[in-house]
Amino acid sequence: RGRITPNQECELFGFIAAAPENALQVRKWESEWKRQHIPSTNVLHSLAMFNAKVEHRDNRLRTRHRWLRFSAAAVVLTFLSTFTVFHLTKHHGSEQFFTVEAPQGTRSHITLYDGTQVWLNAGSTMSYTSDFNNTSRDIHLSGEAYFEVTHNPRRPFVVEFEGGEIQVLGTSFNVKAYRDDDIVAVTLDEGRVVLDDRRGGRFELSPSEQLLYDRRSGEGRIVRGADAMRYSIWKDDVISFRDTPLAEVLETLSRWYDVRFETDGQPDRPISYTFATDNTLLDSVLREMELISPVRFERTKTEIKVSFR
Repeated sequence: RGRITPNQECELFGFIAAAPENALQVRKWESEWKRQHIPSTNVLHSLAMFNAKVEHRDNRLRTRHRWLRFSAAAVVLTFLSTFTVFHLTKHHGSEQFFTVEAPQGTRSHITLYDGTQVWLNAGSTMSYTSDFNNTSRDIHLSGEAYFEVTHNPRRPFVVEFEGGEIQVLGTSFNVKAYRDDDIVAVTLDEGRVVLDDRRGGRFELSPSEQLLYDRRSGEGRIVRGADAMRYSIWKDDVISFRDTPLAEVLETLSRWYDVRFETDGQPDRPISYTFATDNTLLDSVLREMELISPVRFERTKTEIKVSFR
């Protein structure tokens, strides 16, 4: 009874990854539990919220992944509290492939099998194989994540992204590497990391340094004295901007709240924002922006229109 602990969660995923028939066994246990228990009101409420979320994203998910089919040896696991989506699919031979997703409008926190803590920002995915922590600790990231990596000098932790990889021993750092972004931002909180762009470029970071790496040119710029906490405060459900252009602010809000902005015209002068808020209501955030800048937001059924005063 109660919530599963992080260690129990790791053991469960390890059991499922060990053999295809284990996924079927877990499903049988779930069916047996449902026959013998009446879900509580909280569980039913969470299920209703989750089903509404799935319904909203049904078309998008269907194009990228097929949901659980035992004949294809694939399984999907979810945490209802954060709408984190886990995909487990058959890969080469007996190896299986996990994909962890934080859909638009959500953020999530998971514990990997080695004890490493990972926070995924909205619109991010992380993937790894069932061999994780056995012979290597390699994961692939598309999006933004904060890592607190468990120290293991025999098996460095490697974060792969499109255009390079980050090698880690044991540290805390933030990576922003959305697929559509040309600039990859790596901000180091503790420890040491090395970014290898796989074409001769290597960039080593010390604490309170940030690397801005251009995937197009292969050039990197290290900013010293970076406020590491500011770049990872999103994991505490705080939105923070400092001299951030309007376009980047709207892109961030679009991911956070799973909304679409449509801009009508251009402002008379460049607009940037410096503010932080833990207010989780989008309308409140937009009202704050209207108070401090010459913008106006208008909701429609499908989008939010942005105009300028």
